[in-house]
Amino acid sequence: MFSGYNERAQGDRNDETNKTERLCFNKWIAPLLGNMPMKDISQDLLETLKKNVRDAGRSARTITYPIHCKAGV
Repeated sequence: MFSGYNERAQGDRNDETNKTERLCFNKWIAPLLGNMPMKDISQDLLETLKKNVRDAGRSARTITYPIHCKAGV
């Protein structure tokens, strides 16, 4: 899911943004959603994703990164 998106997006973004998105995907999105088709990702799964980030003690701003990353995939 991320590899195709990441390859297309890399030319439009700086290296630090690409690194952050890759880390975000590998740490938060892939373990929960894996290669699940976008059409199967529900609001409940997104809430679980947010809860996982929050439960890890991350800031409110950090919680938004996986959601934005997922939205761009």
